[in-house]
Amino acid sequence: AHFYTVDGLFSSATLLSLLCAMRLTANASWRGCLMAGATIGAAAALRLNGLLLLLPVAVNLLPWTRTVVVCRGGLHRLAAVAAAAGATLLLVQPYVLIDPDIYLSLKYPNSLWSVSAIASGNVPRIWTLFDAEQTPIIFHLGNLLFHAVGPALQIGGLAGLLFLAWRHTRSDVVLLTWVLSTLLLLGSLTAKNTRYLLPLVPLLCVGTGVLIEAGRDRLV
Repeated sequence: AHFYTVDGLFSSATLLSLLCAMRLTANASWRGCLMAGATIGAAAALRLNGLLLLLPVAVNLLPWTRTVVVCRGGLHRLAAVAAAAGATLLLVQPYVLIDPDIYLSLKYPNSLWSVSAIASGNVPRIWTLFDAEQTPIIFHLGNLLFHAVGPALQIGGLAGLLFLAWRHTRSDVVLLTWVLSTLLLLGSLTAKNTRYLLPLVPLLCVGTGVLIEAGRDRLV
């Protein structure tokens, strides 16, 4: 990624977190919950929006029924995931507590607050002027994704994600929750950089593979 940003590592941590979240579908053990939380905390230490990964876990752990007892068990496990994520975040990035000004003060040009202000358009920069005129989501999935991965993976990946939405198994919903939450976050930003889409590329590959497999099974 350009100027040695953390997009590559963040994408890897994201993929590992989603794997741990999906494994909770088969066995929502306390050990699995702590592992999922630790990977989410590691992703958030690279990029704070990694905390959005709590949403797929919540979708997986909270019941799709109205049983109160089951709901309490899901909430307890979700709390364990969140606690493990917070502990890992503070362990890997202790400066969040030691020197929060590095993250929250506008006087540091690379602080989280400064970067967020630029990305959201509150502090205009010349490189965001073009981005501000583009339609969110459509520009991301059309222009940026096309130039990032090419038309084959762009079309196959998006078609695959639509297939997952149609099939909507629990694991499918876990993946789609992350995709939708990421797109909504990116759509809220004025800055529209191709590298922001990198965490979605592995899921486009998965969607394409699932779609091809489903098509093969129909033909056999």
